[in-house]
Amino acid sequence: MPSQQFEMLAQAMKAQRSEVLPSIAELRTGFEALTQIMPAATDVEVTSSMIGSVPVDRVSVADTDKDRLLLYLHGGGYCIGSRATHRHVVARLSRESGLTVYVPEYRLAPEHPYPAGLEDALLVYRRLIANGTPGDHIVVAGESAGGGLTVALQVALRDAGDPLPAASAALSPWADLSDLGPISDEAMDIDFLRPEQIGLFAASYLGATDPTSHTASPALADLSGLPPMLIQAGEAEILADTARRLAARAKDGGVDVTLEMEPGMFHAWHLFCGMLPEGDEALARVGKFLRDRLN
Repeated sequence: MPSQQFEMLAQAMKAQRSEVLPSIAELRTGFEALTQIMPAATDVEVTSSMIGSVPVDRVSVADTDKDRLLLYLHGGGYCIGSRATHRHVVARLSRESGLTVYVPEYRLAPEHPYPAGLEDALLVYRRLIANGTPGDHIVVAGESAGGGLTVALQVALRDAGDPLPAASAALSPWADLSDLGPISDEAMDIDFLRPEQIGLFAASYLGATDPTSHTASPALADLSGLPPMLIQAGEAEILADTARRLAARAKDGGVDVTLEMEPGMFHAWHLFCGMLPEGDEALARVGKFLRDRLN
């Protein structure tokens, strides 16, 4: 049963819901403002640098493993979000997994449509490999669009013959840009993410690209050969069916896949870690899953 904190947050978000679809610029501003109020850990070490042409944050907390890495791909519909908006999430994941986290600020649409984000993720992953970290010492995770990008990255790596990571975690993944599938009445009532926002993000990111392209919509791809995968999604989010279809596709491809559907949760509740016990608990499971696959 959702916590009291979750119920209060869900009600507050419903009260702020507008019938007018915000612009990408307005969504960026709102997301930045929202994440600025998230609790920040005091023992986080952040080092910013460039990997090739991509700005990257290296995030760790005390006693994290410097030789085993988590590449985290932030969400935001491929249009919003940044290293800064997800710092509290990756700090929590660093603590829960015991890993050093790299967070690339990949290029966003509509200024940089598909495949810009994927190209940047590939560049950073390959540079980590080239710098001496083997694939089996790397795990990949991301939420929402970052969850879809997590899977698309692995499909592209496999197809190119690159070393694959040891495991991945896709949180509330947006992994099929061609079809949301069925949406429950509960999701339409509770989820802050709206179908019209998804439509705006898809149009901005895809441009003239076929939405069924397998590195734009990896839930439609052949996923055979991918490493163990954890998928988490909320029962009360509009992408719940997408997560189930992604898990089924992975299972069909022989992937060791774990699907966790959280009752009552809206989209990407992980972003509210530190405020919601459900967010803390979900990220603890993600951290354990990834750490166990590395060990």
